[in-house]
Amino acid sequence: MKKFSKIFFYLTAVVLLSWLLPWLLQFAASKPGNDPFTLYSCVTKRFAYIQSSKDNGVKRYDANGTEYTVAQFDSILPTFYYRQLFSKDRLPDTINGKEVTPKIIAHGNFTFKQSARDVNVTKPALNMIMESMPDRIDLENPIEAFRTTDRITFIDMRDNTVNEKKSALFDKVMKQKGFEFPVRTLSGNPTNRKEYDEGYLMVDNNHRVFHVKQTKGLPYVRETGVAPELGIEHVAITEFSNRKTLGLLTDKDNNLYVLNRDYTLHKLPIDKYDPKTNTLTIMGDIFYWTLKISDEKGVTTYAVDADSYAFADSLRYDYPETALDKWSKYIFPFELSFTSYDDQWVKPRVSMGSCWVLILNFVLAALLYFTACKGSTCSRRQKFITTVATMILGIYLFIPLLVCKRA
Repeated sequence: MKKFSKIFFYLTAVVLLSWLLPWLLQFAASKPGNDPFTLYSCVTKRFAYIQSSKDNGVKRYDANGTEYTVAQFDSILPTFYYRQLFSKDRLPDTINGKEVTPKIIAHGNFTFKQSARDVNVTKPALNMIMESMPDRIDLENPIEAFRTTDRITFIDMRDNTVNEKKSALFDKVMKQKGFEFPVRTLSGNPTNRKEYDEGYLMVDNNHRVFHVKQTKGLPYVRETGVAPELGIEHVAITEFSNRKTLGLLTDKDNNLYVLNRDYTLHKLPIDKYDPKTNTLTIMGDIFYWTLKISDEKGVTTYAVDADSYAFADSLRYDYPETALDKWSKYIFPFELSFTSYDDQWVKPRVSMGSCWVLILNFVLAALLYFTACKGSTCSRRQKFITTVATMILGIYLFIPLLVCKRA
């Protein structure tokens, strides 16, 4: 029983230290730092970014390293700072041959963000659905929800009853259009805090993409014509103010596409984007889209033409190496955590260290073998087990062994 208690104690100590030590190192040595705010300039045809530091304060540059004053920076990003320019009577009448006014710019501007935490979630069994053409001008809060199994079923949320008539009607129309249940994935935005409603983008069991919404209580179902061979796995409905696009799609190979309202599909000229691990941010205007794809090591920023979706430029920013990144590969054989930036689940996660940690592990094991057990009642068998275990578990076992030996 005593031997079992010791084993349990040391295992508990290893688990706690593998969780706390990396966190303490990161907490003690971390420095605040973010990637620079970056946009593509429709004036200079280069990226422009704001860099802030403790020593130099806030500085404004373009990709060539040219520094700008605040007023100059406003002028090279007229679609972002248009209110400031308009208030000072500095907003041009035309840019790149296009007429610009505050209304035109505001109508064309949009922001879209999707993180891995938004994707890696448990999908709800029920999805609310709105009336896309209400009697009044403003959209109304949804009063119905639907679930999908081998068919679609509508539930009236006011009394929690199934609307059999509407369920049968939608199910019939969807199947007539070639929809094959069950639904692989879907995306909608059922809120009245928007200008208009486009319902849902749904991917059926055969990887075909459908546009489904409720219009005057009746089903609106259209197959978008996206090739099933692409293997669309993720969809995100957009509903931007300019009403040009319908959604963003990613396929099995992590290519990113934009689906226009006329159901034309355009592959965006960027590297791979994995919604399960990357964060996508898009800031668009009437001239260019600035797309930022964030991963663990940094941010890649792309600029594409807002009309043709042609590639314009790209820029890479790597995060500075943190103390944890720098030293963990030499100190920690593995790291235990319970949360992640990639999802919202709390569960044990183990990330293995590098082979460099074996150097420290062997040193610690040798110290224990030649000093900690010296002059004690440790048998050769105990020394051997302790040494081998320290070679594997490293500092996580060395600390509790050393503390207990000295206690």
